[in-house]
Amino acid sequence: MGSFHTRLSTNKSFEIQLELWDNNFARDFFEVKLNWTRKCDHAGPEFTLSVLKLFWLNIKIYDNRHWCNTKGRYV
Repeated sequence: MGSFHTRLSTNKSFEIQLELWDNNFARDFFEVKLNWTRKCDHAGPEFTLSVLKLFWLNIKIYDNRHWCNTKGRYV
């Protein structure tokens, strides 16, 4: 159906995605997922919800920077 994203600060962004009746996004009949990544590209908290393959919702706040393993920091 669509997505919306906006920049919250210099390094942080917010994104919300919603898909209706799309089996390519919903993996199960019911899914609630909360994930938080760090020290990787686009790290941050992420929430996913899908119900009966009727809709798939994904919300995340992520870091715009990319993680450099050799330097051990964002670049």
